[in-house]
Amino acid sequence: MNVVDTGADGAQGDGGVPAGVDQRAVAAGGGVVVQVGGNATVTVEQTVRRVLPRQLPAAPGVFAGRVAELVALDRAAGVGAPDGVAASGAVMISAIGGAGGVGKTWLALTWAHRNLHRFPDGQLFVDLHGFSPTGRPISPAEALRGLLDALGVAPDHVPSGPDAQAALYRGLIAGRRMLVVLDNAATAEQVVPLLPGSPTCTVLVTGRTTLASLIDRYGALCLPKMSSVQVRRRGGTR
Repeated sequence: MNVVDTGADGAQGDGGVPAGVDQRAVAAGGGVVVQVGGNATVTVEQTVRRVLPRQLPAAPGVFAGRVAELVALDRAAGVGAPDGVAASGAVMISAIGGAGGVGKTWLALTWAHRNLHRFPDGQLFVDLHGFSPTGRPISPAEALRGLLDALGVAPDHVPSGPDAQAALYRGLIAGRRMLVVLDNAATAEQVVPLLPGSPTCTVLVTGRTTLASLIDRYGALCLPKMSSVQVRRRGGTR
């Protein structure tokens, strides 16, 4: 990794950081420019392996029911639209809520596997452990490091700060047709740093609570809370 500090007059810095210039990180692999703020220009040249992550768990076996929810997800995601992008021009975010064991993850995975052709640039999956009985929720920083690893960023090229990590993540998936599934979220604060910035991406969020700020701030589609009697799968309900 080569780091060059450059002042406004083009001179190279000597350990200190010249003032008055924006700070940027450039990932050479995809021509990504990441704005992270600050008072210096820091050009980071790195090779990012362009990978196609396929992180979805296996689809449920025989899935029946939830027709209304599947139709709502189709409509929000622009299924059937000429360019396959949601009409709003924003990132499509759908939140699936309900008590534990009612089938939120199954619904998300069923929809995802039925629409794999819409995401040729990859699918990312993160279990946020928001309500895990065996451990604590994972932090956004932990989730971001996992996402960057899945996108081919070498560990020694991951920025140290969470804002820079989030900016690099958004830059790497910008313009790519990708699905991001954020499963078992506890709070909106856990989710927001993991949201893409490109309307070519689609996000599914599952959790037990209604993440109101995702609706207010990002226009997320919030499906009605699911109950356990509406979904059937081989082996019973969940």
